[in-house]
Amino acid sequence: MKALLLITDSPQQRTQFQNLPDETCTLFTAASHDEAMEFLHFTKIDIVVAAFDGRLAPAIPSFEQAKSFHPHCITIFVVPPVPEGVVSDEGEQPGCDFTLRRPYSREELIRTLDQAIEKQRMVEEIASLRHQNTTPPPSAAALQVSNDLSLARIGQILRDFTKAFSTNFDMQSTLDQFLDALSTFLRPSRMSILVRHPHQRIFEIKASRGLVEKVAEQIRLREDEGLARWLMTEARILHRNEAEQAVQGSAGVNVARDMQVLKSAISIPLMASGKLVGILNLGERITGGAYTEDELDIVFSLASQVAVGIQDIELYHAMQTQKIFTEKILRYMSNGLITIDTQEKIRMCNHRAAEIFSMTWAEVLNEDLRSLPSPLGDMLYETLHDGINYHKEEVMVTDKRLPLEVNTYQILDEQLKLVGGAMVFQDMSSYKQLQEERRRANQLDFLNKVAGRMAHEIKNPLVSIRTFIDLMDEHYEEADFRQQFSTVVRQDIHTINVLTDKLVGFAGQIAYHFEHGCVNSILGAIERVLCAETQESSVDFVDTYVPIQSNGGEDKPITLECCEGLPKVQFDAEQLHKALMYIIVFLTQVSESQESIRIVSYQDASLQGDVCISLTGSQVKVEPEEMERLFDPFASEHNTLVDVGPCVSQKIIEEHGGQLEVDYKKNRDLVFVMSLPPAE
Repeated sequence: MKALLLITDSPQQRTQFQNLPDETCTLFTAASHDEAMEFLHFTKIDIVVAAFDGRLAPAIPSFEQAKSFHPHCITIFVVPPVPEGVVSDEGEQPGCDFTLRRPYSREELIRTLDQAIEKQRMVEEIASLRHQNTTPPPSAAALQVSNDLSLARIGQILRDFTKAFSTNFDMQSTLDQFLDALSTFLRPSRMSILVRHPHQRIFEIKASRGLVEKVAEQIRLREDEGLARWLMTEARILHRNEAEQAVQGSAGVNVARDMQVLKSAISIPLMASGKLVGILNLGERITGGAYTEDELDIVFSLASQVAVGIQDIELYHAMQTQKIFTEKILRYMSNGLITIDTQEKIRMCNHRAAEIFSMTWAEVLNEDLRSLPSPLGDMLYETLHDGINYHKEEVMVTDKRLPLEVNTYQILDEQLKLVGGAMVFQDMSSYKQLQEERRRANQLDFLNKVAGRMAHEIKNPLVSIRTFIDLMDEHYEEADFRQQFSTVVRQDIHTINVLTDKLVGFAGQIAYHFEHGCVNSILGAIERVLCAETQESSVDFVDTYVPIQSNGGEDKPITLECCEGLPKVQFDAEQLHKALMYIIVFLTQVSESQESIRIVSYQDASLQGDVCISLTGSQVKVEPEEMERLFDPFASEHNTLVDVGPCVSQKIIEEHGGQLEVDYKKNRDLVFVMSLPPAE
């Protein structure tokens, strides 16, 4: 990766260069010429950029010094904006390779840098080829072979090396101890260790000796080019003279340049599991001598062990990070969580679970499964041993009267072997309380509606009664008046009585007296009542029901079809009688046809074998879109309290353990189907 030195006193210019992509180059910044000299002295710079607000003088010595220290570097001058009234100031620009006029866009900056990088690469390749033609290749004698490695010296390096692995997974201390051991063993002038970034494809210096700190902090090597790529491919020790003389092409130039930036004479790969974990760089010896093969062989072996240690430390810290992340999730999650192992010991209990149980997690951890409140322990035991998984199971904790929603499941390892069980549960107290408050609010709203509708429904018959009472003194002697008065008042009082009876059945608690019997007996009784009443009078047929009468005033008989051999069901004869009559009355009122209401009893062919009663009315006035509101007496403002009949019937049938369903046919037939389970 190319090294770029930006010399500027403008925070805006510094920000623009810092926002460049990381893979473009390694960025060093200096605010003055003196600060720039520190970088030029201690590291190899490929590109120098000078950007000053309206001042040309500081750029000239910076460019001259850069060329003297690094002849192959490329210079770029950022030209200030042209002042008003000035046509051009190109004559005042310093000698440089590229210029960039302010203001400039991000695309223009990247394009100029790409051109500078390409030119610098070509200059280095040409210089490398010329150097190869004039310099003989290195001889094998350049590496000294020494036999002066005494046991005492080897023992000392091993003792120093073991200190690096007693730092309790501290990466920085491990690398520092390793460099200290090498410093004692080899006495190099400079050393550095680069480690691969955990999230980016770059290597950065984690520990160094003899390098300027602010220079070392900025050095980055890309893993897919230069020194890192060569070491990853070859997996062996690289000497700088080998990189400068024996390696051909632009790739070789990049390798040599990276070693020059790091001030490295020897680069050693830190390999673990076939991967390049880091790079160890050794500068020249302080004595000026060469490293021996034995010394480098020992260092390579130690470096491989350090690479394994680096991997283990990174894995440890990754696990610690994941552990902390998981613990925070468990701490702040709204549900309780408990896990057990195959020995039925509690291995995890988060804070919410302990809070629900009014205990601390330390009191629960490592305790036996039986320490959990009933029935939670039994449920978790069944999940662990019998594989019974509970999903959103509502239970009541016995000793605390606490409602919980529980989920359980088995825990399996990668080989699908059972290693434990887990339970996730939620305190439903607030939810139950909210439901109760909502139920009470609905009841209050319902009572308000009932009171208003009741007053309206009762007012109509009372008006007729009051009218006749006002006229009684004047017309009492008239026989026709007395007969009409008796009929109207009796009918209006009957209407009030029916409304009251329906409302009591709909809003109140019904006391049932169940018995076992056949529904055909109820249907027969209804048929007898209807036939007797319609023959005697069209006014009413039973005290609790309104007259079955069409809009035209003609009575509507029923057609009854009873299936023989039906199983017995459990019912309250009086209430079931009411439920059927309410449906018959409703069908009579909404039917426009002169056809009779058809009632059929039969047994359902399903596995449950429910006993069913269907009631069918023809040519009804109910529209299909009104079907969903049929069992809601207050869904429409045009409904009257007489319409609560189907609602009361539905309530009675459901409290018998059955269902009441309605179906609208294409021929405008309306079919109610009552289903009751057979008695055990």
